[in-house]
Order: sequence, then structure tokens, then C-alpha cells
Amino acid sequence: MKVDKNQANFQPAHLCRSRSLSRYLCAAITSSRAITRVVLLILLFFLLSQTISVWSDENAAMAQQTNVQDMPSQHFLIDSIAAVVNGNVITISQLFRTLRWKKILEPQLYDHQDDQSSIKVILETYIDQTLLVQEINRTQFLTVPKYVIDTRFTEYAKQFGSEQDFVTMLSTIGFSREEFYLYLWRESMINRYAHQKFGSRIQMKDSEILEYLHQHYGEYGLSQAALEQPESIRVQPVWEQAERDLFQKRLKTVIREKLDQMRAQAEIRIFFPGPSAPPDEARQESVPGLESDEKAQINQDH
Repeated sequence: MKVDKNQANFQPAHLCRSRSLSRYLCAAITSSRAITRVVLLILLFFLLSQTISVWSDENAAMAQQTNVQDMPSQHFLIDSIAAVVNGNVITISQLFRTLRWKKILEPQLYDHQDDQSSIKVILETYIDQTLLVQEINRTQFLTVPKYVIDTRFTEYAKQFGSEQDFVTMLSTIGFSREEFYLYLWRESMINRYAHQKFGSRIQMKDSEILEYLHQHYGEYGLSQAALEQPESIRVQPVWEQAERDLFQKRLKTVIREKLDQMRAQAEIRIFFPGPSAPPDEARQESVPGLESDEKAQINQDH
């Protein structure tokens, strides 16, 4: 069989260097002069680094060729930047998976909106969340125990039959389990921060709660005649519910004022969905992590 001279003489670069390494190593070991050993060891180290570099390049080239030839139909998701808030990136994938989750969790709030308007509101919420988390990290140390997040995760999972069914559903809308845990952690952290920092500042009188019930009595299943007997209403569960609702409303107002101050000093660049900002009334309602006591309430006991 004839052998091509070029093929017979061809050897990978890292094999050629391996022989050189062996020769220098033997010489360094057998040399009786200390300075010779030092020089040979330096040359040995240099050749070793070059060999590793060549070997890595050869493997990278081989891997690239294999990917192109063996996986021609594979699709790769290239995420894009939706906004940057003081250097922290918000991605488009975060917005869309959150929108899908919100549509499942609160369809009554999102079914009547087009996706473009919903995405703008969610983007504003993410910007607010990022600013608040930055403020938390900068000013004070807060922790949310893992069991709190585990409990919220389990409560959601029960609504979907089983934990495995819930994880599968999350995967279909773009959340891994770890990503959803982070999503819950952000909401819980912000909720705890809001209650600890601003909750004590909100004081409500009985007269203010009664006035709130007069304005929203239909939402609590009350009649105007029942409101004429406030003493009897104060011992009913509806009074406590109205008190919580009024507290949450005032807390949102305080947080919104804080966020407006933070936005004025922040460097915010928005790249998606466009330069136009959402309506002020939409942003007013997008205080993150404070949607309801049931969803965001954090046990204060560690």
C-alpha cells in the first residue's frame, strides 16, 4: 500500500510538542547544575502552556465542525435586552414568561388587554422591582427564609394538581424551577422591605376605615343601612378585610412616591417594546410584590 509522504510525516502539533516536553523533562532531572535545571524547567513550562493552547484550539475546531454537521436543525434562543437599570439588565424573555404566568394567575386582569400594553406594564414592574432590590442591597440586610418560598411554591403547585404538573406548566411558559424561585424571592423580599420600612408609618383611624367602607360597601357585600350601625360592623370579618385593603392601598401610594424619587436619580435605558412609556395610570398600579396579602404575605418568624 502506498503511503502519501505528507500523511506519513503529519503529526498533530500537540504530539510533536509532547516529545519536546519529554526531552526537556529528562534533561532537567538528570542535569547536575542548578542553573541549567532552572532554565530547562522554564522552557518546560513554556512548551507545556503552548501544548495546552494548541490542544484546546484543535478540540474547539473539531467541536464546531461536529455541531455544524451533526445538528443542522438545532435552534438556539438568542435573548435580547429589554432595559438596563443602573447597570442591571432586564431581558425580553423575563417579560414574556411573566406575562404568560400573569395570564394564568390573573386572567381577568389581562384577557381584556393586548399583549403590547401588558408587556409595557410588566416592564415597568420589573424596573420598579430592580430599583427596590438595589435599594435593599444598598441600605440594609434583609433575608427571606427558604421555607417561605417553599411554602408559596407548594401553594401554587396545589392549584395545578401536583408539584410535577406545576413544574411542567412552568416549563411551557418559560420558567425553570430555579427561575420561578427567584421570581418568588424578589416579590417576597420587596414585600418584606415595604412592610418593615414603611408599614409602621401608616396609621389608620376607625373613622377612615368606615369612610373606606362607605365608598366600597358593594365590594364587601354590605348595604348602606348596615353602615348606619358601625359598632356591629367592627366585630365582623369584613371590617378586618377592609382595614387590610386600605392599608395595602396606602402602602402602595407610599412605595410609588419612593419609586418616583428613585427613578428621578436612576439611569434607566429602555430598548423594548419601544420608547413610548406606558400610561401613568398603568404605572401607578404596578407596585411590585404588593398585589395581595395572599400572594405576597411573608411570615416574619425565621
